[in-house]
Amino acid sequence: MTGIRSIFIDSGAYIALADRSDQNHGRAVACLRELGSGATRMTSWGVVSETYTWLRYHGSASSAAGWLVDLERACHLGQSEVVLPDAQIDGACRRKLLRFADQNLSYVDGMTLAILESLPGIDAVFGFDHHLGLTGLPVLPRS
Repeated sequence: MTGIRSIFIDSGAYIALADRSDQNHGRAVACLRELGSGATRMTSWGVVSETYTWLRYHGSASSAAGWLVDLERACHLGQSEVVLPDAQIDGACRRKLLRFADQNLSYVDGMTLAILESLPGIDAVFGFDHHLGLTGLPVLPRS
């Protein structure tokens, strides 16, 4: 995965990395290993919310808290960044949801599409949902 300087990580990737029983765990670990430590990892407030909630409800309080601590550490070290939505992104999210009404998108999915459109420096998306391809960016890991 040469040439990837910045990658957006979706909740499906975070969950697959954290949950060894997830069907995509092995692919997620291999993708992260191949990506290496050089690429900046971006995500959003919505993805953090989805991931924490999933880990808390399907795992444990300690696994969810451990994931948050790891994310905070990566942000502090400049390895990760959490994008907070503003009014412009929120409006773009609603427009995406209306534009892609035929897709089974959550509000966070719409927010992800809007954020990815607003951040020109993102080289790829790390996740497992097919709708991430609506961005036009490469979705990793490739099947």
